[in-house]
Amino acid sequence: MPQSVLQIVIKEIITISRTLRYIQPSDYLFRVECVSSLMNTNIEKYESGKFEAGGYKWRLCLYPNGNIKSNGKGYISLYLAIADTKMLPLGWEVNVNFKLFVFNHKHDQYLTVQDAGGKLTRFNVMKTQCGFPQFLSLDVLNDPCNGYLMEDSCIFGAEVFVIKYSGKGECLSMIKEPVDGTFTWVIENFSTLKEKVMYSDVFTVEDFKWKLILYPKGSSKTKNKSLSLFLELADCETLDNQSKLYAEFELLISDQGNLGYVKHHGTYYSFSFLYSPALTHDKVTVVWFKLKSYCPSTLPVPKYSVEVKHQTKNFNHFAIG
Repeated sequence: MPQSVLQIVIKEIITISRTLRYIQPSDYLFRVECVSSLMNTNIEKYESGKFEAGGYKWRLCLYPNGNIKSNGKGYISLYLAIADTKMLPLGWEVNVNFKLFVFNHKHDQYLTVQDAGGKLTRFNVMKTQCGFPQFLSLDVLNDPCNGYLMEDSCIFGAEVFVIKYSGKGECLSMIKEPVDGTFTWVIENFSTLKEKVMYSDVFTVEDFKWKLILYPKGSSKTKNKSLSLFLELADCETLDNQSKLYAEFELLISDQGNLGYVKHHGTYYSFSFLYSPALTHDKVTVVWFKLKSYCPSTLPVPKYSVEVKHQTKNFNHFAIG
């Protein structure tokens, strides 16, 4: 049973999007001159030259009097076709999101026609072309008031975005019950220290190596104002340049006068590998303690703890089953 005109219109509204835009198509422009002469010939279909997009070769296929077999009578039919398919491997398929265009001289804009909702099209050996049999009404095209014809010429275009997996991805893993890694660093004769910077021994928590860095009189930003204490991931070079390690930690300094601690709590700080060892600010975290409160001869750091909560690691290939 043939479709009614109303059914055809409703179907197009649901499946096809038509908008205007000023920016020209990024991949290909196809100018047709002497449109009236082309329509008066017996040419059913014209194929444009090849163009490249997304690593594949394509053509535009124009039916000047419509693709009658696909209900295109009374319209210009325009399709995107993949070219050089014999060069593609056995079982090939290409998933694309594409737009086809026709220039409106009156509005100086391109009428953009595409599948509604960003629907993807899969090209394969059984489906080498896809497009719109009712791309533009011949009545609309031939009426000079509409602006699609200029001196009997018309400009079409194409934009093709190939959906292709790059092989890159990321895996986020979580340690459900992290260990409580505690490290104690006792510094003798603190009040007489002459070193500008001191390093603790390396210790291990959750298979990662860590160390403390201490500036007794403060680092460059807090010199002579605060004691600066850093936590550093000591073996960051074992991570690749896309890996990150998230750790929850506490830095504590004993308040010997009050038998308590002054602490700094860092939640999910990101440690990452750097190519330049001088750029330590991205692989360490720092806390400043006011100098006036800490002048004993011995400065213990009785509890330093690191809990590794999350680890993310990028990979270059992901395979399923």
